[in-house]
Amino acid sequence: MSRLSLASRLPSACRRGLRSSVRAAAALVLLGIGGLLALPVGAQPLRMTRADGLPSDYGQALFQDRAGFLWIGTDAGIARIDGRRVETFTVDDGLPHHYVYGIAEDDGGVLWASTFARLARFDGRRWHADGPVMRGAALVASPVGLVVVRGDSLWQRVGGRWRGHVLARGASVSNYDTPWPLADGSALFGGVRLFRDRSPVRVADLCGGIAAAGSSGAPSGSAQTISLARIGGVCTANYTPAGPGVAWVHVAPDRVVRVRATVGAGGAVRFAAAEAAPLGRKTNRIVGRVGARLFLTMADDSLLVVDTGTGRRNAVALPARAEALWADYEGAVWVATFGGGLVRVDLAPPVR
Repeated sequence: MSRLSLASRLPSACRRGLRSSVRAAAALVLLGIGGLLALPVGAQPLRMTRADGLPSDYGQALFQDRAGFLWIGTDAGIARIDGRRVETFTVDDGLPHHYVYGIAEDDGGVLWASTFARLARFDGRRWHADGPVMRGAALVASPVGLVVVRGDSLWQRVGGRWRGHVLARGASVSNYDTPWPLADGSALFGGVRLFRDRSPVRVADLCGGIAAAGSSGAPSGSAQTISLARIGGVCTANYTPAGPGVAWVHVAPDRVVRVRATVGAGGAVRFAAAEAAPLGRKTNRIVGRVGARLFLTMADDSLLVVDTGTGRRNAVALPARAEALWADYEGAVWVATFGGGLVRVDLAPPVR
């Protein structure tokens, strides 16, 4: 584990703020990186790279823990940032592999990481190979527990215990899926519906259901055909949750649709479009949501920020493609890029 102090690079007022209380580690909110987050509108966004102590500029995962620390997983290990310093963790600190795909906490506040070799658990000082042996698996926290999945194998950690499932044929989930919480406490995850207390069930034709809802939400007079991607029979619908049963779905390069999912008789999940939001530009996927704002990647690696309440939007230039996005406890938005390090996005008022 190595440490690099950031204090010498901050303005004196920021340094005083960081030293003023031990609470800074949590209230700093981490990246609260204290006063450093209070950039004026139009200021250059904060960027952290290997020169600032990150193990690599190729970020894959972001997570803020309950204490307020921000964690970034890269292709060369993990960094923990508390506003004053960056601490790095590599295979020398117990990681099973240097390539990290995901970081998340379980219900008990234990931090886990998914690596190219297998899962790892953090004990507060070091990482330890632990949990199911899943190479390069997706790892996400959800209302139905910590979920790790690769191919047709899915594991949930609920109440401090791992529970494994072998998914039915055609019910696999991809590594890009996000839990979609439903009003009854279950959650959609790719082609399956997950529960805290029983085995997952397949969701019949998830792609078809969302696509039909997306088509019904098309602007009047639109004849655009919605075609959500399938890879090996797996639905890879890109969406971001926006409340119980509701999600914004990326149904076309230039359009997202707010879709509501409800559970009917017999457990059948039905989808209905609430509204469509034209983007005005071609985008690749939704990378995250903060309040009414959606963040989408574009071909030139910039980030399109769309306010779904007003329809206003603006583009934010990034040094490389966005891989993960996280809004910290103070509302600052951070983006892990694949080649450009960690970037704080300046949320200036969107413009048309």
